Parts: sequence; C-alpha cells; structure tokens
Amino acid sequence: MGLGGTASCYEGMFLERHPVVLKRLDRLDARLELRFSREVAVWKQLKHPRILDLIGLHTHGNTKYMVSPLMMYGSAREYLKPHLDSNCTLKVLLQTAQGLEYLHNHEPNVVVHGDLYSKNILVSDSGDIRIADFGLSMIMEEFFPDQYSLSWHNGGNIKWKAPECLRLIDGQPAPRTTMSDIFSFGRVIVELTTLKEPFPDIPDQYEFWDHIKDGNILPPRPTDEETIARGLNDELWRLVEDCCKDAELRPTAAEVVRRLEAMLVSQA
Repeated sequence: MGLGGTASCYEGMFLERHPVVLKRLDRLDARLELRFSREVAVWKQLKHPRILDLIGLHTHGNTKYMVSPLMMYGSAREYLKPHLDSNCTLKVLLQTAQGLEYLHNHEPNVVVHGDLYSKNILVSDSGDIRIADFGLSMIMEEFFPDQYSLSWHNGGNIKWKAPECLRLIDGQPAPRTTMSDIFSFGRVIVELTTLKEPFPDIPDQYEFWDHIKDGNILPPRPTDEETIARGLNDELWRLVEDCCKDAELRPTAAEVVRRLEAMLVSQA
C-alpha cells in the first residue's frame, strides 16, 4: 500500500490484539484533509469480502493515520511467487474481479478504484484477496499536479493506466472510469502471470510513454513455460486483449468475473 512521497506506513496493534497498518498522511492542508475525510467515509461504507476494511482515521497531534487490517501475505504478486499453479493465479484474478464488480455496481454511487495494480491487491492470512487504496491516487493528482501529472510522465503507476487516462484535459488529469479500471485489470493479468510489471523491457517511464504514444498498447504475449504454468493460456490472453481494447469495447467487471469463473470450472 503506498502513495509514494505522500504517505508512510507502519505496523501496529489495534485494541492490543489485532495487527494493523497505519498509513501516515503527509502534507495535509485543510482542503486535502476534507477530501481525504470524504474518501475515507466512502471507503468505510464498502463492505465486501474482497475489499480491505478501513478501521478508520487516527489522529495523533497534527498527524492523521488511516488504519486498516494488516494483510499477512502482502501483495498479490509476492503471494504468487512460490505458487507455480494456474488455479491459484485464477483464484487471485477472480477474487480481484469480484472486488471490482462490487465497486462498479456500488449504490448509490459507483466507486472507481483508479490505481489498480498488484501492490493495491493484498492477500490475507487465509489466502483471500482484499483490494485497497480507493481513489487516493486521484486525490493526490488533484492536489499535487506538479508531482503526479502526466506532464511529468509519472502519473501514478503509468504502466497500468488506460491510454485515455494518460492525457491532460485543460491541464488536469483525465477522469478515470470503471472501464479504465478494467484496462488496469488486463495489465494485472499480465503482471500476476509473469510476476513482472507490464513491459518489463522498458523500465524508463519517459521511454514507455513514447512507446505507447505509437499505439503499442498491448504488451507482447509471454510464451515462457513458467508464465504458461501460471495460467496464461489462449483463453486468458483473449481476456487480456479484450481488457486492453478501446474503452467502449471492454468487458464489464461482471463479464470478467463470468469468464474467469468459467476458466476455473474448465480446469477443475
């Protein structure tokens, strides 16, 4: 879980028996504090097995901390490293998609994650997925455009961002949508089957930006044995391709869930 230079994380205990993570929120002026408070209020309303609980905000002096349960296995990518097993990979992907489906159908207001990648997909001590950090990177882009805007070519986690979100509109980051979350999910599939970030041969973000401006949106399909063993077969690759299409052609989260469920059944 992280927001770069805007937050620091610490482990602690809640009520002396529950391991938690405290995320210290730095550089909070009055406007930013209000936005975070609103975002926290939304997050606390989210109740679903695939969504990380937010215990609340803790204030110590002038410093605020977001408090959430500690996820013992860390990120999904770290969790999958010792598991050369397509069923395990598909379970992680399915549970992540189920979390997105819940967010995208949340009432009364749809929730867009906005920064989906493996470090925000956490694994509990039971081996189940919890999605974390909703909307926080979008707030940081709004309040610190000099650090987070695309003009600096470092707007969050650029390799997972949908191409329509890699544009500035009147000097502001383009809005993120449920369909931009789906694009990010397609990149997550590649990340969790290869255990590498997308486009690993292009580590420089400036170079990556130039690469995708030329229309190279879809990562090269990996063909090594380990990636195939982790489940990246023809059917899963078609899902990657569909998630990386133009926004209006991408599947919904519900459709992604249905397809992943069918893949798991076919492997049973």
